[in-house]
Amino acid sequence: MSYLSSVPSLVPHRQSASALTRLLHNAYFDNFDSIMPIINRERFQTELLQSSGSMQVQALSHAMATLGALAAPELGHSVDTSYTQTRTLLEMCERQENGTELNSINTLQACVLLGFYELKQPNFTRAWLTLGRGIRLGKIMGFQGPQSQSVLAVLDAQDAEERRRTMWQLYILDAFAVMRTEWNPAFEEMTIPLPSPGRLADVTEASIMPTIAESFESADTHTLSTFAGTACVISMYRRCFGHIHASQHDTAYAFWDNYYRIDKLVSKCRACFLAQHAEPVSFSNTDPLSFILFINLAAVEVSLHKAAINKAEREHLHSSSLAAEAEKRCIDASADITEALRACHNLKHHDLNVFRQASALITWATTLAAQAHLWMLGHGRGSRATHVANLQVLAGVIREYIGTEHVLAGLLDQIDVLAPSTERVNEGAGGPGANKLPAKRPGRGSPKGGNLRNPRA
Repeated sequence: MSYLSSVPSLVPHRQSASALTRLLHNAYFDNFDSIMPIINRERFQTELLQSSGSMQVQALSHAMATLGALAAPELGHSVDTSYTQTRTLLEMCERQENGTELNSINTLQACVLLGFYELKQPNFTRAWLTLGRGIRLGKIMGFQGPQSQSVLAVLDAQDAEERRRTMWQLYILDAFAVMRTEWNPAFEEMTIPLPSPGRLADVTEASIMPTIAESFESADTHTLSTFAGTACVISMYRRCFGHIHASQHDTAYAFWDNYYRIDKLVSKCRACFLAQHAEPVSFSNTDPLSFILFINLAAVEVSLHKAAINKAEREHLHSSSLAAEAEKRCIDASADITEALRACHNLKHHDLNVFRQASALITWATTLAAQAHLWMLGHGRGSRATHVANLQVLAGVIREYIGTEHVLAGLLDQIDVLAPSTERVNEGAGGPGANKLPAKRPGRGSPKGGNLRNPRA
């Protein structure tokens, strides 16, 4: 979609500020609202009209403009200016002595959008600091922690939902930042209810949503939005991260008991409350955020089973059925990631652009799948042809969507040595570049989860 086409008489250097701002905001909502449904558009537009001089309203406006310009090539000339203005306005909000401009949902959401933008840039340290700033601000405002229920209870349903969603988005982005560093998350487990389904503007009364803990523990199947489902997948990642960390630092840690417990939870996710998102029969009608949910849940499985493989090797169990089953599950989960990433290339133009803008949310999963296939290939596990084909797909995704600067140094070199793509071979001979994904790879059945039997139980 061309956002300039709606104002055909205007060109970038002649656009009025208000017309350009509308185009940038439209581009933001068209490309980011489906993956970060945290801003009540009607509420924001009303405040922009009534309080256009407010620093916190303008900070959010420019943050939205930054992402809108990033998503629409014809508006790309506004990225740097909008980004600089957002950072300047946030600093002005912080410097205000009475704190009224800082203690605002607009300021908090500006931090979220800025952190998301910075996660897509090479300077990761800056993104880490910006997200930390937003997380601390949200906690100070009382949207997470023991006081959150009383703070949110006095708000109307839409305002309370918007604040919950904003904190959940910070929770999600914090985890994706942790995936890059393996440092401890800034959040404890969230205790506020999960986001409600539907558009923010359609929320008329407080819906009764479970917490993450209630979703995992309840026998009921809750209807969750893809956004809420993504939060549940992040919780699964945190459990897996804690499991691996504990096994490395606590000699008394019950590794296998916790391994099977987490595996059982993943299977419950797939079979119960995430079934509509995590087990698509066909990817043809799947929205971009469902792809991200599916890919990252499969990555949790890769991480979980690879840790089991490593543990089995250390305990000299590598020839056991336990190790063989973990290897099979790791291969299957890695193939699930590749299957979904291949299908993403067939998304319609708009959805593909949305997926491209969300590349920071698939970096860990894509990298993990590539590392798993390299390990399997190096150890002679599974089908060499399948591993090579999958590595070619993953390398194409890294180059076309993620960017080589966001993956481990040397990873693509390893892939190119073991699984050179046809495109790159042709490129060396003067042929076309390597920006297109392979059209097909060796087929496999639809993704299947399953419970492992604990031989020590």
